[in-house]
Amino acid sequence: MIPNPDTKAVFPRHPAGLEVLLERWRSLTEEEHETIEQARWDALEALHETKKQLFQEMDRIPGIPRPVVEPVAGLIRDLQRREKANIALLGERLRNLREEMENLGHSSNALRSVRSAYRPVGQTLWQSYS
Repeated sequence: MIPNPDTKAVFPRHPAGLEVLLERWRSLTEEEHETIEQARWDALEALHETKKQLFQEMDRIPGIPRPVVEPVAGLIRDLQRREKANIALLGERLRNLREEMENLGHSSNALRSVRSAYRPVGQTLWQSYS
C-alpha cells in the first residue's frame, strides 16, 4: 500500500503514516491466524504481547482526522473482519480442546473401572502391575 502523504503530517513519529501501523497490524493478525491453526499457544501468547505493544503505540497518536482515515477505511474493515475470524477460530479450538479433555476424562474413568474389575480382591494397586 502506498503511504498517504496526509498521514505523514498527522503522524510525524511514523514517517510512512497510518498505513504502516495498519499493515503491521494486518501482518500480526495473519500470523496470529496461522498460529491458532497450528495450535502454537506459546507463540500466540508472544504475538498477543506484540499486538498489545502496537496498540499502545497507536493509542499514543492524537485524534485522527476523517480525511486521513477515509483512504484506509477498507483496510480497517478488513482488519476488523480478520480479528473476528481469529476470535471465532480460537473459540472453536478452545471448544475442541475442552471436548478432548472431557473425552480423556471419560476414557480415564473407564480404564480405571476395567483395571479394578480385573484386580484380585485384597491385592494393592502396586501389586497388580507386577
